[in-house]
Amino acid sequence: MAALFTVRQGTQKFQTLMAGAAEVGLLFAGSVALTAAFAQVSGGVSKLSSSASTAPLYQFPGAPKITLSTHGNILVFQTSAGAGGASHMAGEGYILCYGGTQAFDRASSEIGFAPPTTAFCSGSTCTVVRNTVDNIFQLKQVITKNSPEERSINIEMTLRNLLGAPVSGIVLRRFADFDVDAYGSGTGSTINWWGASEFDSVYAWNAATNHVGPDSAMLMRHLKKVPGTIPYGGKVTNWFDNACSPFNLASGSWAQGDYAATIQYNIGTLGGGQSAVVKVQYQRN
Repeated sequence: MAALFTVRQGTQKFQTLMAGAAEVGLLFAGSVALTAAFAQVSGGVSKLSSSASTAPLYQFPGAPKITLSTHGNILVFQTSAGAGGASHMAGEGYILCYGGTQAFDRASSEIGFAPPTTAFCSGSTCTVVRNTVDNIFQLKQVITKNSPEERSINIEMTLRNLLGAPVSGIVLRRFADFDVDAYGSGTGSTINWWGASEFDSVYAWNAATNHVGPDSAMLMRHLKKVPGTIPYGGKVTNWFDNACSPFNLASGSWAQGDYAATIQYNIGTLGGGQSAVVKVQYQRN
């Protein structure tokens, strides 16, 4: 595996390029460990120390080509299962805030999560389980790729309070840096059009007038939340925004730029031993 940093529109993006990709169903080996970040406090949020990994865990069978990291991040979302085809996602991950503490994992950088206790894949499903480094929460991710004609993948996250006491101020976000048609055999441009519905979805697309060649779109949408009373919403954000509740750049109208999609779940308070479940889907047109 080789890592390549590219600079576009004045921002630096991290892409993971995998040489010698295995055939369908192969479990990858290897890891990339980045230097652990020291604990820091920024804007009243404690960022716990941790390490990051872009190590590929599994390539799901069939098209589109979707590869998962050992920490549950989508590393590759590409049109075709082979070496060709345009790639539509430059980064993906999750952010957890609680009681003034923040933990996140965007594959290329990570703070606040311990190494996985479970990282297992079989067929169309992977399960990744990990705790926060302070052992207050367990995050279980079940990632399921749907049939090829649906061109989509579901991610269900179960957050469990491991303490015997309530924890408040809980926010859980899933996010993706869509760069539609940008890499592989794509356009090379990370500029897309963006929109967000009031609650359920965020989407990015290339307009036919933007460039010569086929144009695609990517959708992130909410599927499930338990309890059903959890407030939630989709937003368009800056691709590097790790805030607990970022500003929605598409709150008033369409937006055009190098942005990211997120669905934010304001879970609030979980009692000791209680869990909350949320589920999102990524889909290519």
